[in-house]
Amino acid sequence: MAFTTSAFFPAALYREITNTRVSKPELIAAAAERRVKPDELTYDGKLSLLLVDQPARRLTAADGDPIALGDRFELLGRALRVLSSEFDGVVTTVDVMEELLILDQLIVDEGGESVIDDTLLIAAVNPGGLAGSAWELSDRFTSFSSESVARLRLDGVFARLRLDAENKDAGDLLSSIGAAVEEVDRIGHNIPLLLAPLPVRRGPGGIEPLLRAEELVKMAGVASALGSTSMHTWLAMPPVEDLAWVARATTLPMLMLGGDAGDATPAMLASFAAGMQAGDNVRGIMAGASVMFPPDGEDPVVVAHAIERVLRDGLDAGAAWAQAAEVRGSDAEWLNKLFPQAGGRKEPRSA
Repeated sequence: MAFTTSAFFPAALYREITNTRVSKPELIAAAAERRVKPDELTYDGKLSLLLVDQPARRLTAADGDPIALGDRFELLGRALRVLSSEFDGVVTTVDVMEELLILDQLIVDEGGESVIDDTLLIAAVNPGGLAGSAWELSDRFTSFSSESVARLRLDGVFARLRLDAENKDAGDLLSSIGAAVEEVDRIGHNIPLLLAPLPVRRGPGGIEPLLRAEELVKMAGVASALGSTSMHTWLAMPPVEDLAWVARATTLPMLMLGGDAGDATPAMLASFAAGMQAGDNVRGIMAGASVMFPPDGEDPVVVAHAIERVLRDGLDAGAAWAQAAEVRGSDAEWLNKLFPQAGGRKEPRSA
């Protein structure tokens, strides 16, 4: 049976987000203050993160639907579905982050279990290189500020660095990312920076990523050297063939950045499984639209569970997918959060 968001995410709860924005916006600050933050970025040296910055980047297509990601009810419901799994956290823009905080506070106020306690909340700060725009390669800082990251008690910052070596303005972008590293360092509390460097070029069909290992090796070297310190920097790189070359280009911990809209689940899992063998500094996975909107109406929590098995148990793609099928259709776990008399909650990351 195909996954149905409304069976998992009550429409009445979704409607309360706007009501809260209108009548009680201070609930956002209350939720941020109440939230139980993780003690550390990672409890076992590894990370699984859901990336939800697509609408802010003018990307709305998924699973054959040109505006799937533009439906905020579906986007939030599916993001929450993934966060109800073992995933460590979410990387998103200010609007979605505040919506998650509102939802969580509404649930807690009704006696339910928090969805985001002990869960990483990472700020996606520069989604402003809009898809299809004349300035697409200028990944401008249009979401969050250092003050809002601190005020919302967030756990890290994510920034993109798409570099076209033939574009004379690329140096300005490099400088702005370097300045952002400085700004993150000034926030304090040893806040980590997740940096996604990607070599690109402008081709006949628009912006094209250069997914050759030798190009990514060069980008890893550039990104690792940005700012006054690399102490808390992680890189997020695509899981290309020969990722071992890329892993050897830096000692920084590395996430595999994948799960774009249209990625087939078996191929995505296989690339992640291969990438986890590429080097000791490959420490995790950041995945996006293909986890929330998997092909063939699959339940997002099944895909999330399979990714966890690849990451933390070292399973290959086939074994991970077979084991993940056991969690398909587990809507009751979420409903138990809303109606605590039924019991049930997500196990903490530190368990």
